[in-house]
Amino acid sequence: MAIVVVVLFSFIVVVVIVAVAVVVVAVVVIVVVFVVLISVIVVVAVVVVGVVVVVIVAVLVVVIVVVVAVTVVVDVVVVMVIIVVVAVVVVVVIIVAVLVICCSCCCCCRCCCYWCWSRGEFCQLSDT
Repeated sequence: MAIVVVVLFSFIVVVVIVAVAVVVVAVVVIVVVFVVLISVIVVVAVVVVGVVVVVIVAVLVVVIVVVVAVTVVVDVVVVMVIIVVVAVVVVVVIIVAVLVICCSCCCCCRCCCYWCWSRGEFCQLSDT
């Protein structure tokens, strides 16, 4: 039973690490894409129109970048929270299912027997 709990806990840790990695990668990609975009816009604006338009375009691009970045980060965080909640629910359901199965099959381990005894159920096999 302890091994099952450790494996399930490890699964939750891995899910959280993957979710955090997804957030980090998403933020890095957004920053790189918009830095390139800003550079191209600034170069084109300087060549074609002039400094005033460069400032206006730069401000607009910064506002767009901030809005998009915040939206993406919020979306990714929400997805990460949903993944973690689902993982925790799955782990709890599996643990409860294992305990119920142990009690219904004459307690397959001493740990399950003690859990069953505390609920007023007794194993049919005396020392297992």
